[in-house]
Amino acid sequence: MRHPMLSLLLILGLTLPAMSAVAATGYVTDQLVLTLRSTAGNQYQTLGHLKTASKVEILGEEGKFLHVRSADGTEGYVLKQYITADLPKQLIIDRQNKELRQLRQKLQQLTTGSSQQQQTLADLQKQRDKLTRDLQQTRRQLQQLTEAHQQLLDASGNLLQITREKDQLKEENDRLAVEAARLEKENATLLTTGSIKWFLAGAGVLFFGWILGKISRKKRRAF
Repeated sequence: MRHPMLSLLLILGLTLPAMSAVAATGYVTDQLVLTLRSTAGNQYQTLGHLKTASKVEILGEEGKFLHVRSADGTEGYVLKQYITADLPKQLIIDRQNKELRQLRQKLQQLTTGSSQQQQTLADLQKQRDKLTRDLQQTRRQLQQLTEAHQQLLDASGNLLQITREKDQLKEENDRLAVEAARLEKENATLLTTGSIKWFLAGAGVLFFGWILGKISRKKRRAF
């Protein structure tokens, strides 16, 4: 009895430093509810249960048992065949689901961003089309204004020519009116002078005839 106990104590003495030096992470394998024991043997107290994918810290190894610390800080022993260093499938699935959700969120963000960019691009295209139409309309209006201005310039040139001709005609008309007045005055003067001359000539003839008559009558009386 002493030799097995001594051997167990010797083994524990040799393994405890090694167990304290080794601290790894392990997981309860798939589809298990593992008992966390108080000792590494068949005589133990149940300290708790570890479900599948439960994470434990491996503190040491003792035969077919591992000395572990659970997530809540409880230390005990579990059968090492149910502890694996590989990430359990459930955790892998959970991680993949998390990554998938993140990817979906990013995709949604990218899709939303793409939709917003497409909407922004569509708005910019509409603005460009409107500016193009406004530019074309402005060019048409400018062309119309240019033509109207040219017509006004042409009309103004003709108007100036007509005005100059009108002024020339007015000057000529005034000159002719003055000339007509002068001629009318001269004609009136000539008519008046002529009438007087004819009157005087007629009167002279009559007076001379009267004198001759008087002389003739005196001569007949003398005989």
